[in-house]
Amino acid sequence: LLGAIDIGGSIFIHAFGAYFGLAVSRATRKRQLQKSSHNLDSQYTSDIFAMIGTLILWVYWPSFNAVLAHEGHPRTRAVLNTYLSLLGSTVGTFIISGFLGDMTFDMTDIQNATLAGGVAVGAIADLRIQPYGACIIGTVTGAISTIGYRILQDKFNSKLGFHDTCGVNNLHGIPGVLSGVLSGFFSGIANELTYGKEEYYTIFPSSAPSDELLLNMLRENIPGVQPGSGRQPSTQALIQLLALAITLFVAIIMGYITEDDQLFDDFYFWRLPNTLHGPIPKPSVINTPVPHLSEWFPVNDDGRERIHISNVVAPFKT
Repeated sequence: LLGAIDIGGSIFIHAFGAYFGLAVSRATRKRQLQKSSHNLDSQYTSDIFAMIGTLILWVYWPSFNAVLAHEGHPRTRAVLNTYLSLLGSTVGTFIISGFLGDMTFDMTDIQNATLAGGVAVGAIADLRIQPYGACIIGTVTGAISTIGYRILQDKFNSKLGFHDTCGVNNLHGIPGVLSGVLSGFFSGIANELTYGKEEYYTIFPSSAPSDELLLNMLRENIPGVQPGSGRQPSTQALIQLLALAITLFVAIIMGYITEDDQLFDDFYFWRLPNTLHGPIPKPSVINTPVPHLSEWFPVNDDGRERIHISNVVAPFKT
């Protein structure tokens, strides 16, 4: 509707989802939540499985950012920029995690903050941000995300009354907002000379001329150009910031007005068996006679018990 660009969903997916969820947690919070905060911990096994998930996300995150990009240079840039930003966030995470942890690493930082670069570059993945730009963005975002997990999250929850169990503000919220701000900056400096006319009007379709004469002249060299509104780069930059502001406003307001009266009740969301085919039948009980011990352990002629493994296992076979 606004003509904002967000190829990797950092604004409309990550930022919206993070702050919608945080608003819900704030609206449905319990006042004495801190009394059981010691139970919010992970175990070695869960950390291992979470780390496997991190590795899978790290490898395939570029495909998420690039799947909607136009074929050719924009899609290639989206993949490369995402990998470079992820690499930067990984380096930044290990540096800050080791510094704050007295030269030891925290698994929570490694599992989450290493992915922050993929979020931060999402809205600008297909733009010409340069390889060093992607690395810098990823490194800074990884460092900020790690600081959020180590220092800011506890204060964020205790002081403001939120309940951010997984640190979505550090991985999705802050990097998503940063990506939205960066999209405004890089959209403002984009032009035909930098991208070329065909690529520029492909990435920024609203910048195509609306005048039929100018559009026909442009189509002589670029047949597939669609009519736009002749938007200037500065206007596109403001549109990006406006889209970010609207997204945050809608997410926070809609999340905060969420009610908590019907918790743990699937009646409003699923067609349950008792509403579709009548009451749920009670489970039937199968009365299987239990063999006598003499059948399990037969006695020899001399009176001694004859025990064999098959006699013990067989009665339990189904």
